[in-house]
Amino acid sequence: MIPILYKQTETNFGHLGLGQLAEARSCLVTEERNGIYELELLYPATGLLFSELKNGAIIKAKPNDTSADQKFAIYSVGKVTNGVVTIKTHHCSYDLMGNPLKSDILKGNRTPGAAMTDILGKTVHPHKFTAWSDISSMVNYELKVPALAREALGGMEGSILDRFKGEFEFDNDTIKLHKARGKDNGVIVAYGKNIITAEQEESINETYTSIYPFAQINSGDGGTTLITLPEYILNSENAGAYRVNNTLMQDFSYDETVKDVATLRTAAQAYLDNNKLGVPKVNLIVSFANLWQTENYKEIAMLERISLCDTVSVYFDPLQISVKAKVIRTVFNALLERYDEIELGEPSTNLASQIGDVEQRLDEKIDGNKWLEDAYNDLTNTLNSAPPGNIVIYPSLTNPQEILIMDTNNIDTARNVWRWNAGGLGHSKTGYKGLYTLGMTYDGKIVADMITTGTLKAIDIIGVTIRGSAAYLDTLYSSFLPPLPMPQYREILQIGGGVGFSLSAKKDAKPYPALQIRMNTNGDLGLAIEAVNESTGVVNQDMVIRLSPYAGVESPLDYSNGWKYIGSSPDGLVAFIDFTTWKSGGGSQIRYVPARAKSWETASSATLKQDIEKLADSILYEQFTAKHLIKDVEVFAYRMIQDAEQMKLDKNIGFIAELLPSLLRSDSGDIATVDLYKTSAWLWQYARENEEDKAVQNSRIDALEELLFDTVQELDQERKKLTRLQSIMKKIRKVLRKIGFTKITD
Repeated sequence: MIPILYKQTETNFGHLGLGQLAEARSCLVTEERNGIYELELLYPATGLLFSELKNGAIIKAKPNDTSADQKFAIYSVGKVTNGVVTIKTHHCSYDLMGNPLKSDILKGNRTPGAAMTDILGKTVHPHKFTAWSDISSMVNYELKVPALAREALGGMEGSILDRFKGEFEFDNDTIKLHKARGKDNGVIVAYGKNIITAEQEESINETYTSIYPFAQINSGDGGTTLITLPEYILNSENAGAYRVNNTLMQDFSYDETVKDVATLRTAAQAYLDNNKLGVPKVNLIVSFANLWQTENYKEIAMLERISLCDTVSVYFDPLQISVKAKVIRTVFNALLERYDEIELGEPSTNLASQIGDVEQRLDEKIDGNKWLEDAYNDLTNTLNSAPPGNIVIYPSLTNPQEILIMDTNNIDTARNVWRWNAGGLGHSKTGYKGLYTLGMTYDGKIVADMITTGTLKAIDIIGVTIRGSAAYLDTLYSSFLPPLPMPQYREILQIGGGVGFSLSAKKDAKPYPALQIRMNTNGDLGLAIEAVNESTGVVNQDMVIRLSPYAGVESPLDYSNGWKYIGSSPDGLVAFIDFTTWKSGGGSQIRYVPARAKSWETASSATLKQDIEKLADSILYEQFTAKHLIKDVEVFAYRMIQDAEQMKLDKNIGFIAELLPSLLRSDSGDIATVDLYKTSAWLWQYARENEEDKAVQNSRIDALEELLFDTVQELDQERKKLTRLQSIMKKIRKVLRKIGFTKITD
């Protein structure tokens, strides 16, 4: 089928949602027996739904040949590589991984179905999951918090899977625990005929074919004697099928039934039979994708009829041995609706068996520690060199109530007393009445100053200090309340168990912490330091720091008492952007945001520069002048695309970087930009050139003013002369009139 994409808030999956992911290059669903259940999708960056592939979105796809379509939630969107993005998702049941239980599951006889229902009913966050099981047996089940819902099902000691066994099937919102999920269809795979894998060959080569039993037994004189079989080894039934015998050295000194050669042989034969020596462990990965076009495909075609948890017979042709194996992992091609890969082997480890593996590794590590050997030797020497003692049946042989081992034969005078009765076994250094500082009671309590042991298995360890070289833990939890003075915040640390890493400071009287540091391994894959509302649990978005290799550093306030440096590579750039559009290397999809400051300073000291010369003396000035730049560079009115997308319609004014001469641009990034420092320098140069022009014009104006002044002075002199001349003419006309010239006018 073609996978379908839905929004993360979708609740109805009976329609096509946001659309079908028809352009997907690949869609593989991987499911392990009681293990991971994930889908990985390869999708082109040019695909129609590329922008909708976000964390939390849901993909519905076919997971195998038999199950209904399943919902998978996106938890990782990779970077685009060669035009393709890798989308990683996990099954919707992983939602329970981040859903803690509110309270303990109280002890009581339950079926697994009832126990799972109890777990799902005690979660902090509401959900739609239901549980079902075909296992009818009941156990006295209880579960202690803190615990997450999904780990309570199958991810911790004491979980449903740990107590009831079985095989999980996660069917969308229904969680099913089968007694046996798969079946045996009689499918036989002939290994070694046409199918050979390096992993299986290694498993065959490491198969033990025989056993060399031995034991150290008491020799009767305080020492020990080594016993072995006369023939040294016992061969398995299939030993002759192997080219070289591989013998297991097995120590039976711990077996109290081994006292001589005959009993050693009996114990060794039982070990040989119970552990199936001579039978190779199946570790076979069949890749259909590599065999579809080959002759060998017909040899494994029958495997396409099987499903997860089915049983298959693997026939080892060279050894003439047949072994039953489970299908423990499948990789299903949801686009082609066929298997790409199937893994056969012993059931894969779940968390409960992983705990056992860790304990075994600890056993092996501790066995080699010198301090444990010293403790063994000290105990042996103490018992072998014990002082004379007195064994007393108390109060009498006819009414035996206690066995006493004392340093005297009188309970009134004895100081060192071993006392064994129906209440338990204990030792006192202060006489029969006690104080008893070492012992164990009939109801399971052990008291001691110091216990030396190779392996300590416990549900709870309560104490003050635990020292050691290593700890293998699925969940580490610590809670400590510092002493006064106030305020007292409880320091709570949890690592693992589905929370990744969590450190918080919480008042006991408040439901939520005031501060928390957390790392989420099934979500944002980052580290967060958050201030929290102690009453509501809401994170204060103005008081949070997040670190992520996928999203960088998120902090509302970046602060320093002194200098604050932002570093980059020598060719690097610093951009203020809308963080949701971030992509390494930049690109046209990035939206830029304003930056606010009192001032911007540019490093421009002469100590940072060389080849300094005045612009007017440089070769640049032969090519450009500030006047030419001002004249040639246009100013435009425009709208930013990102503003238009947000319906901000006011226009801005500014430059078009692509139209600017290189002297005003900075082309070192992913997009053409204006260099404001260069622009301001050229504007300053333009102002200087204007000052020079203004000085020339001013000198010309001064000359014109002087010329005008002289002209005005000369005109004034001429005017005065004209005035005197007019006065003389007036006098002459008067005289002429007097003497009879009547025709004289003014």
